[in-house]
Amino acid sequence: MKIRERGATTPRFATIRGATRTRTRTGRDASRNASSHDASSSATDALCEGVAAWAIRPARRRDFDAATALCADADVDWSEATVRDDLERSVDAETSKTHRALVAVPAAGEASESDARVVGAIGFCVCVAGETQVTQIATRRSLRRRGLGARVLKAMLGLQPTNAAALEVRATNVAALAMYEKCGFETRGSRRGYYADGVDAVCMTRAPGERPVSTRELTRLLAGLDVDAARRPAPPLPERPERVRRAVVDAPRDVAFERASPDDRAFRMRDRVRRARR
Repeated sequence: MKIRERGATTPRFATIRGATRTRTRTGRDASRNASSHDASSSATDALCEGVAAWAIRPARRRDFDAATALCADADVDWSEATVRDDLERSVDAETSKTHRALVAVPAAGEASESDARVVGAIGFCVCVAGETQVTQIATRRSLRRRGLGARVLKAMLGLQPTNAAALEVRATNVAALAMYEKCGFETRGSRRGYYADGVDAVCMTRAPGERPVSTRELTRLLAGLDVDAARRPAPPLPERPERVRRAVVDAPRDVAFERASPDDRAFRMRDRVRRARR
């Protein structure tokens, strides 16, 4: 009986001790992962600090990991799955016509131009039914207050310049409210408890630009061309040879017009009218 009790007791303690060890290792792994994440984030911040010029372009698949890490660093309200879902829609052949994602990456000539980890800002929008709905704009913490988010916003508005724009922003995000007002947005109302933590949302809209849009430019925009290509002036028409015009000479009624050829009906008709007036 004692042997059985020991045998029954020993595995029980072994299991508990094994579980305790597993928990300890899991906690250590989590702390190691957090420290490694902080180290990688610091390294990315150092790379971003060395960038002098940024370029705005559509997001690509190589930007997915960096864009997801950027949204986590900026504490956006979206989950990682939501961010990746919108990124996937922006590169899909069918949904990319309405769902757009723009990223700020190092411009040509920068040392970190080919580094896929460096993404300074990202913006998501949906262009449908004559309206551009700005759904999210995120900027890396170390690059804020440098105008990078405003550049991404203006680029999104330039995708469809004839559209009106709308968005929701946290009522407590003073910096974002100031940026949207500088870009021409006006407050239209609010939504109480819109966010998960109970913060109200401020609803803002922006009317289309006052710049007149020609029929040719609108046609090119609807065909899928970018703004610069649509606004490019039409090529000059080829020069046509000047038509030789015959000089009209006033003559008395009793003198008939000289016809250039016997088959000239216009001169023949004029001759008939002149004779009828006599």
